[in-house]
Amino acid sequence: MTTTTLTDRPQLGQWRDFDELAALQDVRLPELAAAAARSPFYRIRLRDGVPGTREALRRTGFTTKRDLRDSYPFGLLAVPRQR
Repeated sequence: MTTTTLTDRPQLGQWRDFDELAALQDVRLPELAAAAARSPFYRIRLRDGVPGTREALRRTGFTTKRDLRDSYPFGLLAVPRQR
């Protein structure tokens, strides 16, 4: 399992055009799926499966303020609380 840190994330200017950015996002989508599988909130929200494409991910909708309130404080965690 890989862990993405802030320094691993693409920074503005690390891609030449939107096609290159889209390709980078496609490569990183499985990492996002792994993180979602570790979060109780996203396990429920994505119970039909993690979208395999950026377009499918876009259709899942936004996380709302109510979602955050209802899952507070530990429902959104994707790592054990001890970490």
